[in-house]
Amino acid sequence: MRSAILLCLSLSCAAPTSAPAPAVRSPKQEIRPVSLAGAPLPAGLYFRGYNTCEGCAPPTHVVVWRMVKTVAEATRAVDNAREVGLPFGYPMVVHTDEIGVEGGLEGIAIISGMFPSEAEARGWQTGGRVVALASDDTYWSGSDERRTIVRIVAGNPAPAFAAAEVERLQERADNWSTEADRDAAVAALKRIRPLCTLAPDSIHLWDPHTNKALAMYYRWAPVHCGKQRAYVRWTNTLLHATVIPEPNGRHKLVQVVGAECDRPFFEEWPYSDEGKGRSLEPVLVARGGC
Repeated sequence: MRSAILLCLSLSCAAPTSAPAPAVRSPKQEIRPVSLAGAPLPAGLYFRGYNTCEGCAPPTHVVVWRMVKTVAEATRAVDNAREVGLPFGYPMVVHTDEIGVEGGLEGIAIISGMFPSEAEARGWQTGGRVVALASDDTYWSGSDERRTIVRIVAGNPAPAFAAAEVERLQERADNWSTEADRDAAVAALKRIRPLCTLAPDSIHLWDPHTNKALAMYYRWAPVHCGKQRAYVRWTNTLLHATVIPEPNGRHKLVQVVGAECDRPFFEEWPYSDEGKGRSLEPVLVARGGC
């Protein structure tokens, strides 16, 4: 919970105005990922923020298949990694700022597996370098200005919209004087025309040192259309999401889509190479006053 509190102190954690009223998670809705001997943990950063993988052991080591510096290199590395036959959700593409690793590594990490012990990581026969993860205390005592990989979900292209227009309309939707003004701004956000279209599973780097801060957390993610700043809808990305295997051999995508009073909202989708299926109802993990 300490990590979640720090996350909300450094970023805006308001839930989207248009989100439906969440349901309380019941025991039957608990996430129970499949545990296969020798297989990596589900792909996601659930251990560095709100927990989107309930019941998952926190990883202590990762297997870094490739370490690269640019998005172009990361794209080529992911294409090559597909030939290895990794579990769905891998390779996971993160910046070392996001995941927090020991050993002074810095760059975009193409990860073929995360494991709860060094021994299990070393038994993962995909090649690559076994790297220990930084402790929570080390990770959360670092800078809040972390470079972040914005990866588009598999399956369908994602429209991206001009940054200035999104920022203007979202400001109106968030700081309205009348409900009519708010509704008009929300409707206008739904009608804006794309500036470009991003390929499914494509990789984009957000660097807070050179781009505007991620002010519209859980709503929009910053990308580029060529040299122009743009935003893509949060739920078209893998930000704060985990790809979780299910007992039937399929997978679900669990993503944080909002937070209120340090209580996260999750949304879940069936997920495959073809993309996301029909969304389940958003879930508020716990209730409580501010």
